Amino acid sequence: MMEDLLRESRDELVDRWVDAAWEVYPPETVKFLKRAKDRFDNPVGFTTRTSLEELFDALARGAPSDEWKEPLDKLIQVRCVQEFGPADGLAFIF
Repeated sequence: MMEDLLRESRDELVDRWVDAAWEVYPPETVKFLKRAKDRFDNPVGFTTRTSLEELFDALARGAPSDEWKEPLDKLIQVRCVQEFGPADGLAFIF
C-alpha cells in the first residue's frame, strides 16, 4: 500500500527533494541547475537529480543498504566539494 502511494507520487516527491537540495545555492545558480539537463553542461544538477531518483527508488521499495549506498555516495561526493558545511550540504536528505 505505502509502496504504491510512493510510486504514484514519485516524480513530485523527487522534485521536492531536489528543490530542497538546491536551497543552499544562490537563486541564479538554482535557475541554471533546473534548466541545464546535460550531464556535461551541468554535472552538479545531473548528479543531484539522478542520485536522488535512484535513492528514492531504492528506499521506496525497501531495498537493502547496498542498493542505496552508491547513489547516496555519489550525492555526498558532489556535495562535499561545495563551499558549505556538512550540515547545510546534507540536511535536505532527512
